[in-house]
Amino acid sequence: MPTKSSCCVVINEKEEVLLILREDFRIWTLPGGGLETNETWEQAAVRETLEETGYEVMITQYVGEYWRPQLSNGEGDLRHVFIARMTNEVQSHHDKESVEVRWFPVAGLPKRMNRFVQEHLQDALAFSSSPVSKNQHLPFWMTIVLRSASLIRNLRNQIVSATKTRQEKQ
Repeated sequence: MPTKSSCCVVINEKEEVLLILREDFRIWTLPGGGLETNETWEQAAVRETLEETGYEVMITQYVGEYWRPQLSNGEGDLRHVFIARMTNEVQSHHDKESVEVRWFPVAGLPKRMNRFVQEHLQDALAFSSSPVSKNQHLPFWMTIVLRSASLIRNLRNQIVSATKTRQEKQ
């Protein structure tokens, strides 16, 4: 079954975009993640942004949807992208999925970003009145690398979780 995810492009008054450095793959990306049960696309984007950055946001615009057929072990991922603005200037604590949270000038984005995120940002910055609907494909070799990295990450997370459970029982 395809996964469903949402993310936010948060841009401040200085024309800077909010990005997170992922803990698992160490790449810069937009805050976002999967939908939880009975959650809307918008609710997921707002919740994930708060969890990963510590900033509360409000959706201001819908950018569009992106179908990524090679992700989620070949079952695909449907991602909705939104433009949001901060509703609080004070950053609260963010979760462990983000090693770092930083504002980058739109003209000076980091090099360690995947091309999907770059396309989401380009579409958000060149916003038109009608939402986009795009298919995003990866070269075969990159699909293999991502799937392998995801398997390793999931195995690591299972080991960490089992270790914590064992320590809590002691």
